[in-house]
Amino acid sequence: MKLKANEIEINCEVSGKQDAPVVAMSHSLGSSLTMWNPQIEALESHFLVLRYDMRGHGGSDTPHGAYTLEQLGEDAVGLLDTLRIQIVHWVGLSIGGMIGQYLALNHADRLRSLVLCDTAAAIPEEAQARRRPRRQLPLPRRPPRHHERRRKQRPRRRPFEVRMRFRLGIHCQALPTSLALIWKRLPRPTTSPTQT
Repeated sequence: MKLKANEIEINCEVSGKQDAPVVAMSHSLGSSLTMWNPQIEALESHFLVLRYDMRGHGGSDTPHGAYTLEQLGEDAVGLLDTLRIQIVHWVGLSIGGMIGQYLALNHADRLRSLVLCDTAAAIPEEAQARRRPRRQLPLPRRPPRHHERRRKQRPRRRPFEVRMRFRLGIHCQALPTSLALIWKRLPRPTTSPTQT
């Protein structure tokens, strides 16, 4: 379902045991709430499970511009307020863990516990994307067109004599001998053309 929180529409799913403690699950960068599907069956029998798509992910809104960790944290708080959930066990993976740390520092009263998975307290400067001027790369060579490729693969034309041998169905090496035999068998005139 989609709910309005912190001025955007956030896609979320709530499932599991009613009136049980709430587990809120925040996914990693480039993922969505479906990332938690393998864990749902084990959790639903003991907890009320809240999964959501953070802004710019899954079915949630994708506003233009850069997102700050504060925005992502306030999105989570706004979603809890909309659902009237006061306190949660927070499970965060990667950037979801960073959101959990933001909540621990700024909204500690909303956390019953905090589970941080494969995350960090800050993104190291060397891991951050840096804007570099685009380098002009040389254009790739155009691949040969089909007819050009075929022309290159075609063998050189054989001389006329050899082509005729193949067309006549005579073996290449036997043809000169055959022509010589035929020439010898031709009747020759006994009188010269000048005689009358």
